[in-house]
Amino acid sequence: MTKQILLYIISDDNYFLSHRLGLAKAAQTDGYDVTVLAYENDPKFTDKIKSHGFSFVKFNQRAHGLGLIDNVKLIWQTRQVINLVRPDLIHTVSMRMMFLTTIAFWLSKSKRMVATLTGMGYLETASNPMIRVVKWFVTKAFKLMFYTKRIHLVVQNHDDYQAVKGKFINHSRLHLVLGSGVDVDAFPLLPLPDDKTTQVTFVARMLKDKGLQELVDAAEIIRKQGVENIQINLVGMPHVVNPFSVSEKQLKLWQDQGLVKWHDFRSDIITVWQESHIAVLPSYREGLPKSLLEAASCGRAIITTDVPGCREMINGKNGVLVPVQNPKALAQAIIEMSNDKGSLKAMGLESRKMAVEKFADDVVNKQMLEIYH
Repeated sequence: MTKQILLYIISDDNYFLSHRLGLAKAAQTDGYDVTVLAYENDPKFTDKIKSHGFSFVKFNQRAHGLGLIDNVKLIWQTRQVINLVRPDLIHTVSMRMMFLTTIAFWLSKSKRMVATLTGMGYLETASNPMIRVVKWFVTKAFKLMFYTKRIHLVVQNHDDYQAVKGKFINHSRLHLVLGSGVDVDAFPLLPLPDDKTTQVTFVARMLKDKGLQELVDAAEIIRKQGVENIQINLVGMPHVVNPFSVSEKQLKLWQDQGLVKWHDFRSDIITVWQESHIAVLPSYREGLPKSLLEAASCGRAIITTDVPGCREMINGKNGVLVPVQNPKALAQAIIEMSNDKGSLKAMGLESRKMAVEKFADDVVNKQMLEIYH
């Protein structure tokens, strides 16, 4: 029996590894021949992709900005790759890649496509009037582009499901799958560190719409209150193609001011959570944050914002929701949780239970494979 070909079209090679590798391996076990089309940030990432028996094709350029010519080039290359690979199924992820890939899909000879909407990104959170116009155009365009029965759409949280339902795709082709899964064996339950200083850790790209400025402001509030036993850690890189990216210079300045400790990119995320008491992500909006899934799997209490995607991570027992863009409330939540270290273990156990029951790779991948079929 000839294997079906599955083509993943993803923005970056490292994003594929962090967010889709588990699903791709499950699809491979299920009988798919997997090819990945993504931008190559580093050959070591693409070598790792190939080591799993996947084929890899790199974009000639990175997807960024609203430039017409650059985006047309990406669409045209995507079409060429689709016609060359001739996949039985395409899976694309994120708002931008979904838009570009859908156009290429229509221009190609491809048969079926699954698109995962991981959130609206800065189209949803930006106040720039031009961005709001682009958002209006994109959502109207999707209604036209998604009318075919050959396209299915996956959203990652209940809020996005209700927002999309009835808007630009038939409900029979709209699916709710909570997040991209977490390998609960690779991210095991970890004991809390013995460190007397409470280590509060933010793992994400260094973007303003992840709530980074509010977290730094909260750190300043904590310091002004004379609290010295709390350390705010930032783990991740700037994302220069994103208009909300914080510069390396700014990150180093915050560190020099003693507000935070910036660790840059780290591949040893297990060690990161082993050294941390609390996971924090004061984001403006998410699909469903992978960093919090991994933190929950490792048994960490969570502080995050009461917004779509993030609120899925709090069940009332494993952490705290705070209002978005509210440094004062964020600082207070960090201080209160730090002062009640006796509860951190119980919160962490609840996080772990939730990760295993709702967000584990086995649970999520089973749902995705059913959609593939």
